[in-house]
Amino acid sequence: MTRSRLFDLWSRWYLLIALLLLTRLLWLDASGLWLDELGSWSAATTTPWADLLRLLADPHAGYPLYHVLLRLWVSIVGDSAWAMRLPSALAGVAAALVLADAARQLGRSATACLLLFIAAPLPLWYADEVTSYSVVLLWGAIWVWALLRFLADDGRAGRVLLIAAPLGLLLHRLTVLVVIGGIVAILCCAPRLSRQARGVLAVALVGLLAGLTFILHGGYLPASALAAASVSAPQTLWLTLWSFSLNRGPDESLLALLIPLNLLALWGGASLISAARADRPARGMLIAAAITGGLLLAQLTWAGRYEPRYLIVLYPTWALIALPPARLPQYDRPAAMLLALAVAAQLSANLLPGGLWGALPVREQDREAMTALLHTIHPDDRLLFYPPYLDLAWRYYAPRIDPRTPHLPVAAVDGLPPAWPGQREFVMVAPFHASVAAAHDPHPPDLTDPPGTIPCGLQAFQGVQIRCRVAAMPRDLPVRPLVAIFGDWLALRSADLLVPPDGLRPGDTLPVRLDWETLRSARGEGQFVLRLSRIGADAPLLVDAASALGGSAPSQTWAPSWRFTDRRAITLATPSGQPLPVGTYRVTLAVSEGGQALDSHGPDSGQGAELTLGEISIGPGGFAPCLAGRPDGCGQIRIAGAQLFDRRGPWVAHGVQFFLPQDGINEHSFWDDRYAAALADGSLDLWLDRAALRLHTNLLRIFVELPSRVDGQTITPTSYATITDFAERAAARGMRLGLVLHNSADWRMTPKRQAWIEGLISSFLERGTLERIAYISTDNEINNHCLPARQYDCFAIDPAYRDQAIGWATNFYRIIKARSPQLLVTVGMATELDAVGQGGGAANYWLRDRRGRTLADVTDFLAPHNYAGRADAVLADIRAAGSSAPVVLEEYGFPTDPAPRNAAYTEGPPTCRQDPMRPECLQTAPYYVELNLRALGAGGYAGGVAWMLADTQEKDLPGACENPAFTFDPWTGLLAAGHVYCDGGTRTRAEGAPKATALRVCAYHTGSIDLCIADSLFARVP
Repeated sequence: MTRSRLFDLWSRWYLLIALLLLTRLLWLDASGLWLDELGSWSAATTTPWADLLRLLADPHAGYPLYHVLLRLWVSIVGDSAWAMRLPSALAGVAAALVLADAARQLGRSATACLLLFIAAPLPLWYADEVTSYSVVLLWGAIWVWALLRFLADDGRAGRVLLIAAPLGLLLHRLTVLVVIGGIVAILCCAPRLSRQARGVLAVALVGLLAGLTFILHGGYLPASALAAASVSAPQTLWLTLWSFSLNRGPDESLLALLIPLNLLALWGGASLISAARADRPARGMLIAAAITGGLLLAQLTWAGRYEPRYLIVLYPTWALIALPPARLPQYDRPAAMLLALAVAAQLSANLLPGGLWGALPVREQDREAMTALLHTIHPDDRLLFYPPYLDLAWRYYAPRIDPRTPHLPVAAVDGLPPAWPGQREFVMVAPFHASVAAAHDPHPPDLTDPPGTIPCGLQAFQGVQIRCRVAAMPRDLPVRPLVAIFGDWLALRSADLLVPPDGLRPGDTLPVRLDWETLRSARGEGQFVLRLSRIGADAPLLVDAASALGGSAPSQTWAPSWRFTDRRAITLATPSGQPLPVGTYRVTLAVSEGGQALDSHGPDSGQGAELTLGEISIGPGGFAPCLAGRPDGCGQIRIAGAQLFDRRGPWVAHGVQFFLPQDGINEHSFWDDRYAAALADGSLDLWLDRAALRLHTNLLRIFVELPSRVDGQTITPTSYATITDFAERAAARGMRLGLVLHNSADWRMTPKRQAWIEGLISSFLERGTLERIAYISTDNEINNHCLPARQYDCFAIDPAYRDQAIGWATNFYRIIKARSPQLLVTVGMATELDAVGQGGGAANYWLRDRRGRTLADVTDFLAPHNYAGRADAVLADIRAAGSSAPVVLEEYGFPTDPAPRNAAYTEGPPTCRQDPMRPECLQTAPYYVELNLRALGAGGYAGGVAWMLADTQEKDLPGACENPAFTFDPWTGLLAAGHVYCDGGTRTRAEGAPKATALRVCAYHTGSIDLCIADSLFARVP
């Protein structure tokens, strides 16, 4: 269309064009994105450019060019729903303008064309979507317009056809049908077409038909087409009639709306057939429409599936046919009346229930479902999806609705192990998509609530459901201390207000966790009421009222000794939805039974109908950012497939084992008195700085000794204050903790130990800093406690040992998960001990005890240890066992002394610092470390922990270099500790100086050896 013709259209029909824009822009983001749109967003924002371009030639890709164009668009204007839908809206308006000019070429009414497009349900629907179909509609309009111009002997339009044909094939594969129809029309009707041109077109026609046959025969139709309904050819015509007219399926109550537009189409079609005898463009368009329609019917017969939206390639031709002729004045009044009725029918179709502008929702309400979910979900909860790609809704909406959204364990329904005892699960299901996915899934998951779970509610939205269920708590866990008793039968064992580290703001969500136990049987509906009272104000604000577990159970009968954890997420807003004002609030809890409030009493609280849980402060300001240099505010470490992530995204463990050199390789560094001494002399901060600034670690793995009985007394060498202080110092330097809780080969889970473990978690929960703990390990190397040698794989060779070890790990796991299910748990495994089973030491994770339990059942990720450069083989063994769990190489490294006892215990020549794979570096410490680092860098691991930060001062003992019984561990540090070294082993000896192995670890952590070499400490080393 020329610029003058476009201006002419605008000047004559500017009001109609304004209405076209209004109907497409006014409600552009009234509904949320649904799954197909979210799929477009994901493809355009997460697919690498190289892959997007490669998809242009992939026959499996349905509309690759659209994703390329959307990627360009999003990079300029952003990825809000309104911004991403704008190209479709503008394409819809442009399609109407192009078809209006095409109608004028055919002798149709251009005004009628614009009037019909203002409220045409099908174009309106796709003008409001982040999908390719509105752009395909524009392409179809341009193709028909250019074809008519070319058949009218406008040679310039041939260039448009030459450009449009390949673009159409890249935009949507089924545009090949329109191109084939156009080529046939040109061969039949084009004037002055040379023999050479006819030959080229004939070859192109044969090639396109062959390609179409290949696509149909090879099953390369888009996957959604395979999921559509199977229909016959007559049904196809009937369904298409409804779709093109009203964008609905057959409905007897709407037959009256179907009549006007189709009478108009019959009238226009009859007049067009009559005109085709003398009008070459009209004849060619009818031929093209017949060929394209016939091929579509053939495709449907071949594929046996019907998808109405794929027929949008025919809509421009149908729209031109369904227009009254403009050159027959005697028909003006009837045509005007019929046109008015057709426009009214289209408006009615949009306004009635089920229409785009109707009062009822017509698209999937993923946005609304996510909003409701985020107002009820708790950081301890787990979120599951089916079908798996429904997680796109979480990925898109969760950070937009609440930038501090808890990063929950998120996966497909069948992608996670069973829930932890007491954990609440939200299962989000899109029923239609789920039925389609299940039909093509050889092993579809069972979406019913599994045994041992308690339903806790169902929220239904258009096209999506959210189901809640809770895994039953075990009865054999030791009893926790009492907070309060309501009545004489309901005991509150713990209550936590999980305030984020950066505080609360108006409109935030405050997670609350209440642990309960029934002391006797009772009957009646229990109602739990949480209230906020602004200190200094009179009236309390009702925040949350529901029965136990969010309305699930127990409902009528309460059994004795029944335990459950009630988790809530209360929005800091008034009942009308307005954010609470800044101030200090008291949070209280009341419980009623049968409408009567129960009095509460406890050891640390008075008696009354309401129990004070604590006070919170709501401060001003927006959402605090998740800073790259600190873990605070970045959420708990979570599992995503075989990797770990936090709020920033993927999180790879770049860790180091932290010991103070003066305290040796054990848990002594965190005994309270030794920790205090290291604080006082400055050595603690010195080595923390070395880990953060020289090795660029994000994880410090530490040993902490559990309480133990000594001479009839319980000794607790490490207090919570020591660990929380160390965690704060580490977090300030951008590092989290991996806690290895040492049991000294004592497998008894005593009440004192359990209470200490629960208290440790509570000490972080109370501060809102649990995210500073990356994970907890239930044992350092659970398979090597065979005294005295500790060189045999006890777990593999001794069933009695295995029973005790798995029992210990199981109890430990259940204690942590009952208290804080989001906290990751693992257990270390040596892979280089004698007498390991087939598959190496990693196979121990799947060995069963006499009760059928395995360590894999009670670990969130696997933590093998390896020093001899065999990390690749360890990972291969794990994957060969069928495990897809994340794997962290929790210990790797190699000693650099004493060389006289083992030639491999050396730093090697200076060249080994930068290239440990050189011949002169083989079988040196940097060489073995490099082998494992390369396995880590290959991407199959979720990270690793280097053993260890610095040498220990045990190496200074007399005879350390000569005594064969002296362990090599004191010289395994990445940094030198000064003092005594053996001759010929460690080249780097100044206190705090990085060895060759440190340079390799630094280069792995940073991805840049130049950055590490530029460091002043590294640069000073020979």
